[in-house]
Amino acid sequence: MTIRLCACFSSKGEVVIEDAPCLERLLLPCPGRGGDTIRVIKAPKLEILGLLSPRISEIQIANLLLKSLTPANLKNTISTVKILALQFSVPDLNAVIDVLRCFPCLETLYVTLREYLKLPLKDGCEYDPLNPVKCLETHLKKLVLESYKGDDQDIGFARFFVLNAKVLKEIKLRVHEKVNKEWVSDQYRLLEVGTRASEDAQLKFIRSGYMCFNGHDLSTADPFSFDGVDATSDEKYLSSPLSSV
Repeated sequence: MTIRLCACFSSKGEVVIEDAPCLERLLLPCPGRGGDTIRVIKAPKLEILGLLSPRISEIQIANLLLKSLTPANLKNTISTVKILALQFSVPDLNAVIDVLRCFPCLETLYVTLREYLKLPLKDGCEYDPLNPVKCLETHLKKLVLESYKGDDQDIGFARFFVLNAKVLKEIKLRVHEKVNKEWVSDQYRLLEVGTRASEDAQLKFIRSGYMCFNGHDLSTADPFSFDGVDATSDEKYLSSPLSSV
């Protein structure tokens, strides 16, 4: 079963889903002015969730509570969610790491960037490999970063997953403009793909518009999946095993 909210409230509002034993997808629109509260009391089969944004004042699913996308308690987790879509104004690695701790069996992560959100970076400590994120160790296979510009923040964000996601199969970096081979080659170097954590990982640059999801097509396995078109004219640079660079 899928529940899709077509629009957030124009002012503060609340949605409560009390008991949804068959709910597998909870699809949320791009947040409006903010202040929304979403509560899911019971959804034991929930597998797909998003878009989540700091503009959502509170989202509670069972015992997990996120306030402006910050977990209230990192000990409360949901193991059923396999696909998660997040939205930030900038690639906020500290915030994403905290959210990932709440979804230990996550397999696919989408992060979409919207500068108009004007949300500050979250203060936080550097990632401690002695306190690993479980999904990075055993489950996360796909990362999609939308609105990738290749600046220091974007590189630092993507490089973290290159170096720490041990079973990663695919990284898709969505760019809005066509790029050349020299730019792509430089990105491989800056992302430190030679010291990747997963030998099977592939890196792809995809040219596309803003991310949308196929919420109306219930037959789509992944409602956030959209490949776009080649970002370069050379297939070698569009999709290469990280080990070949």
